[in-house]
Amino acid sequence: MPRKAEPALDARERRFGRGHKRVRAWDVAGDADDLTFVLVHGLGVSSSLFREVTSRLRHLGRVVVYDLPGFGGVPHPADPMSIGEFASVIEGSLDELGITHPVLVGHSMGAQVAAELAARDPRRRRVVLVAPVVCTDQRDLLGVLVNFLRAARHERFGSALLSVRGYLSAGLRWPLELLPSMIRYPVERRIAGMGGRLVIVRGDHDALCPASWADRLLTVSGATGRVIVAEGAGHQVVVDHADEVVAAAVAAAGRAPLP
Repeated sequence: MPRKAEPALDARERRFGRGHKRVRAWDVAGDADDLTFVLVHGLGVSSSLFREVTSRLRHLGRVVVYDLPGFGGVPHPADPMSIGEFASVIEGSLDELGITHPVLVGHSMGAQVAAELAARDPRRRRVVLVAPVVCTDQRDLLGVLVNFLRAARHERFGSALLSVRGYLSAGLRWPLELLPSMIRYPVERRIAGMGGRLVIVRGDHDALCPASWADRLLTVSGATGRVIVAEGAGHQVVVDHADEVVAAAVAAAGRAPLP
């Protein structure tokens, strides 16, 4: 069994960044060396969210799983960070890790970070957005909280427990400080006309990522792709529907037909 913090038994821990804005990257060697999957978690959780996904993807290639600043035991920055700043810290680490053509997989707020990374470099245009936020008609604190609670009613106990542990580890202050940046981030504008390959995964009970929003993102991106719906899932699709996320990553990589 892996240690509590790491997403795989033999993951190599690396830290990147400067000052108080640092990330932890768990580098997991794969059974093949021609694909690299980069996984980014969302608000309040950590790399442990991707344990099941990592265990499957490593048979297809290298997997690099991030803990963002302030999460998963990584120290809190002194000031709140924007989505662009999160992307910049990861971007610097990709250079150091020698990763130029990754398959990006981001969940929730991590989907925003993945979108930002893709928007900055055409070599990163193989993307999976899992439960991407924030829908344009929910861009206020009340809208996000109400729809988060609506989606939470459909989470399984294990998924909910993972979120609770993540928030307790990070503390409530840090996620709350990040909410304004997450709510403001215009993901639909950043990926407009992006092209490439894009697969969006959403739970059919996810009020934070309704079907119309997922369809809109795919359309404006101009990418080849599709929307995958995880039956019975809420917002934490990654935990209980790892197979759908893996299928999306393989399709985004161009190694399988779009599911």
